[in-house]
Amino acid sequence: MKNSIALFVFIILCPTKFSAQDYNDQFKNDICDCLEDKFYKLKRASSAYDKCFQEKLPVYASLIDAEINEENTKVKFSKGQLARRELKKRYQIELMYSCDLYYRAKEEEYRKKMAKGVTEVSFADLKSLNEMVAMYPKAISYMFRAKTHFYLGNLKQAEADIIESYKIDTGRLNSLEEKQRKVLYALILQEQRRYAEAGKLYDEIYETSKDIEAAIYRAMVNRLNGDDPPIKTSSLNNKNSQMKSAKTNGSNNKSNDAKDSDLRKLFKLKKN
Repeated sequence: MKNSIALFVFIILCPTKFSAQDYNDQFKNDICDCLEDKFYKLKRASSAYDKCFQEKLPVYASLIDAEINEENTKVKFSKGQLARRELKKRYQIELMYSCDLYYRAKEEEYRKKMAKGVTEVSFADLKSLNEMVAMYPKAISYMFRAKTHFYLGNLKQAEADIIESYKIDTGRLNSLEEKQRKVLYALILQEQRRYAEAGKLYDEIYETSKDIEAAIYRAMVNRLNGDDPPIKTSSLNNKNSQMKSAKTNGSNNKSNDAKDSDLRKLFKLKKN
């Protein structure tokens, strides 16, 4: 707190001597220092982060606005709001590398999420899914069974089903299901400690959806793999690229649409 007050005074007295990089690093350090107390009160890492960003923002607001070269007041305000949102999103990723407390909290949330998934599946589900795959050997059927195998701890079987889902995919999955499949594949690889492969998938997810959780998981596997902080855009691994090239044009007949719809109703994927 004392450091933040001293910094605020310094900014007011010597605004031209404080660079953007200086304030970014100090802003993140202040958020990190704030997090411990907020974790105890708010429990969730994301809620604690939101609160700390909001509390520390007044010290740095003038520096953020000073970087915007715009005379029109309304336009400058809009650009300032966008800059704040972008910083808030960016810091969530960068703190995964610079703030051990935040990293450990996000890792604990990940483990809780995995544990919750385990409670939602059973071997009875697997029996039903085996029957579904036998009756309807479609991409979505293999994807649902892969998810159950994953939470039952059958990682090799889960990966085999995901690969088969890609191979026989005729492009009938909607965008949400496509994203869910890619996330599931990344999680399967991550749990097998194949961090570099998982990281490439998280990159692909973030590039297409801008899902902040994918970027955070990317940072997590980076640290687990001992990689450097920068998050680079990568394409899917060669295996995945081959899966995509193996896709064929699907039929548009109504009977197939109805069957796919029935499968989705029976085995809905939950949002991650």
